[in-house]
Amino acid sequence: MIRGRAQAFETSDRAPEPLSCLKERESSMYARKVSLCLRSEFASQFLKKIEYEVIPLLRKQRGFLDQLIIVSDSGNLVYVYTFWENRGAAERYDCTTLPMLNQLLAEVVYGQMHIHAFGGTGGRLSGG
Repeated sequence: MIRGRAQAFETSDRAPEPLSCLKERESSMYARKVSLCLRSEFASQFLKKIEYEVIPLLRKQRGFLDQLIIVSDSGNLVYVYTFWENRGAAERYDCTTLPMLNQLLAEVVYGQMHIHAFGGTGGRLSGG
């Protein structure tokens, strides 16, 4: 199951843009991947918490761009990707909001959340 912003794709007779045009629109971006294990049978409760409690918190964070959530078929393993304008915005999130999220999700998460950071130039979201 994949959760995130859905995009409608249109077909056209126009030729695709050359990669050199796409490169001009790319900018720096920073991403966080949080991997976690859910307690047995808690996938739907986790997704409700994410939709109604976590996403609104993320949207209030300065520099937040988007998110993507992938839940394994078994429902026990989850990857949460968040995308940020820059490293500073992601680090502010780590210091201020992430501790609140740990408490908020404690009843559905089993064990520790593992955070992986990615950043650099060349990041691009298709919706932008």
